[in-house]
Amino acid sequence: MRYIILLVHTCLVIRKQLLRIFKSILTRVIGN
Repeated sequence: MRYIILLVHTCLVIRKQLLRIFKSILTRVIGN
């Protein structure tokens, strides 16, 4: 059970990081 919670947590963290990178790339493309 603990492993599943850890897996979900890491997935959420990775998704948050990817969203942040995606937003920064989008703002760069729109800015240019």
